[in-house]
Amino acid sequence: MGQTYLCIGEIPGQDKNDCYKQALKYFSLRGEFLDAPYKEETYNALFFKANISDVLGKPTDDVLLLYLKCAEFDATRIEPLIAIGQYYYDKKKFVMAFMYINFACRHDTPEVSMNFNKLNWDYVRWRLLSLICLELGKGNIDLFKAGKEALDVAIDGYKKHGEVLPLDLELQKLYIDIDNKLNIKPSSNTDMELKTI
Repeated sequence: MGQTYLCIGEIPGQDKNDCYKQALKYFSLRGEFLDAPYKEETYNALFFKANISDVLGKPTDDVLLLYLKCAEFDATRIEPLIAIGQYYYDKKKFVMAFMYINFACRHDTPEVSMNFNKLNWDYVRWRLLSLICLELGKGNIDLFKAGKEALDVAIDGYKKHGEVLPLDLELQKLYIDIDNKLNIKPSSNTDMELKTI
């Protein structure tokens, strides 16, 4: 039921959050069955509960705690770590953001899983690590270089599938501009692997 309400979205003539509130209710119920079979469904219920709570403007501490519970339930999934890292990045708390995203980048992710697109999530985590390193690297050349390598990892994942996003090109240009100012040799952006810090 939670997924159905989530997919419906808005119903004309009703409060725009009615479906989200109903989805939250049913995902919360499903998330209580921690020992039930189909653990992936439980994980998704916990993740959507956190996500919808965020959308509905629930207190930040409660939302972050829900994401942490989700990560605790299934330590192989990186989405809750990315959500927490994104929160701290948006708040310009880059050291905290780095802690969560660096940890997410160290995880092997499932090749196939319900509601999980490995290519997209790999891109999201490495690109966010790149942005964080760019912020932290303003006074640290090693972190700056790590950020460049993280961006290369993100881009290479898409290149292997014949895609590059326009936003990547903008971020890549920013790194090249900084390279020129610092007289750093640009990276080749081919088959690069980042060893996380």
